[in-house]
Amino acid sequence: MKKLINSAVIFVLLVSFALPLFSPHKAARADAGPVHLYGVNIVPYQENNIKLEKENLSIEFKKDGSNAESSADVYAKFVFVNTGEKISLKMGFPFRLANERGGGIPFPAGVKVKINGKTITPNFIRTETSKYDPWIYFNVSFNKGETKTVEVSYTAIPLGGYFTYVLNTGALWKGPIGTLDIEIKFPNEAKYPYLLSLKPQGYTIQGNKALYHFTNFEPTQDIEIEFLPEKFFSEIKPLKDKAEKTNSAAGWFNYAISLFPQNPFGEYKSLREGGFVGGYATDTFKNYVLSVIDKAKSLQKEESPEYKILDAIRIARTDNFTQFEAGLYVSIETKGIRWLPEFILNVFDTDVENPQNKLEGKIIAYLMEYKVFFDFEENLSIKALSSLDTFLSLADKYLDKDDYFETVPYIVLDTKEPKIVTPFFMECFIPKVSIDGSKVQISYILPLSMQSALRGSSIDGLPNNLMKSHFEENYPYVFTVDLNFSSVKAPDEFDNTKKQILQYVREQIPTKDADVDEVTISFKLISIYLNDILNNLVMKDGRIATVSSLVDCTSKIENAIKNLDNEVSTLKNYKNFQDTNIELMLIKPVLTLLDSNRSLLEYAIKNSKIEFETVSTNQEGGNDNTNNVNGSFRYIVIALSAFVILLLIALIVVILKINKMKKPS
Repeated sequence: MKKLINSAVIFVLLVSFALPLFSPHKAARADAGPVHLYGVNIVPYQENNIKLEKENLSIEFKKDGSNAESSADVYAKFVFVNTGEKISLKMGFPFRLANERGGGIPFPAGVKVKINGKTITPNFIRTETSKYDPWIYFNVSFNKGETKTVEVSYTAIPLGGYFTYVLNTGALWKGPIGTLDIEIKFPNEAKYPYLLSLKPQGYTIQGNKALYHFTNFEPTQDIEIEFLPEKFFSEIKPLKDKAEKTNSAAGWFNYAISLFPQNPFGEYKSLREGGFVGGYATDTFKNYVLSVIDKAKSLQKEESPEYKILDAIRIARTDNFTQFEAGLYVSIETKGIRWLPEFILNVFDTDVENPQNKLEGKIIAYLMEYKVFFDFEENLSIKALSSLDTFLSLADKYLDKDDYFETVPYIVLDTKEPKIVTPFFMECFIPKVSIDGSKVQISYILPLSMQSALRGSSIDGLPNNLMKSHFEENYPYVFTVDLNFSSVKAPDEFDNTKKQILQYVREQIPTKDADVDEVTISFKLISIYLNDILNNLVMKDGRIATVSSLVDCTSKIENAIKNLDNEVSTLKNYKNFQDTNIELMLIKPVLTLLDSNRSLLEYAIKNSKIEFETVSTNQEGGNDNTNNVNGSFRYIVIALSAFVILLLIALIVVILKINKMKKPS
């Protein structure tokens, strides 16, 4: 027992050291939160009788030749009429909503202000109290009944395809806006899906322009524009045009795939990385993309790799908008759906082992990579190692060089509560066996990591409570398997029952390590030495006895080390992954864990014998202590009887002497 406890302590120390090396650090990335630039109507700083008689607003999106993204030139002309007495006041032009503070957005470029055609220099300020922030402001004086024109222009760079111009502040002036004309100009024809969404309603489309005309307008809704970024749209447009022209299965498939990131199960890049989906306030883009997937899928043959790929992507992008944006990445922090990668892999059936073409192989490799991390997160190390082997084999054959950097950085294990990883080779756990009458108890002292692995597992199912398991949730975390042979009376029946137990356990263990899960992990554990244990048990004279008090398991441990060496060699032979994220965040950490496994196995070789202890000698299962008590009681009775006899003899001798002394001389 002392040796087993020492073994468990060594395991905890070794694997605790290895875990931080496995948990991948998230790659250096910008804040993925949405960041939008706003235009906001001019507002007064105080109560007044100024009426906004007329406003002309122009927003023109232009391509930037360096990166094919757009900037927005904003020009607003306001005509104000003073309906009251002479007044001097501050006018402010805020550029975005204050609740978007924190994005670190600078003021728009090229801000210019004119009053009655004369350029003035505004003040640039930020505030923590206003509904809007940051601001420019300037002083304006009105005589009674005077009309003045204020012009504001600037250039904003929308990050992604989202832009808002806040109209609501126009309601702060006296009365409604007399006339409001808005022209929004795009580099492309302003139609769906390029122009995804435009609010408020009431606009008309003329080519690449959206036009509004309002009179006596009381603003209650802001201008909100969602469109496809120029770079993205320029990439997908040829595929879109071809799909719509040919209406072919191949055309729609290629177009559908183009709507997703390089890894179609990964998250769309953050706005600052050139992404855009996270910037949308509506799910219009999501709905469009899913409609294209459904269209493309309807044209494919059901057993084709194209159909399976589209089906898998559709499953990964659920109706939840956050899930659509993040893909399978969100599942890592959602324990209830960590099975999702494995579930999606079932779509491909036997193609997982033998993809029909390179694209299907690449898609399966992407999925398998997620599965590796999910398996480790669930503390299913044996399964994770098998998944890793499958992933690396697929990646070596189907992924391109740039894929080695694209996939891994977006997968990060939850390291808030680091867990000790369960060993890949559980031959290091040597059990102890005790026999108590007709009961056999197999005990393992295990590390804390095994508690998590065994929590969802139980061993039962045989009749007459022949086999049961129990896990102690407190240190030293003993896992016990009880075998109850009380219904067995003869040696032949005992031998058949042992075969029944072995057969049952074998049937519970998947044929492939890739299928070992939290339900079958306990069967995997006990199967390692169960045959050795049962072969050392015999029935003699109605009692369970042992052939030997020790069973040497050195050969099995040595074989486990040999398998470990083969695994290490396999991982090191993947030369294509050198100096890539796959090597850094998958291969090297697992090699470190395998090295810790080696230490555990080498320690197990030094303590490689299963100890058998018999604590009962009677057929009915009575305890040796009871027999000892009965034996002791017999000795006591015999001793007391002898003492009484001696006492009687002594008494007789005394009486005889007394009688002799009383006789007359």
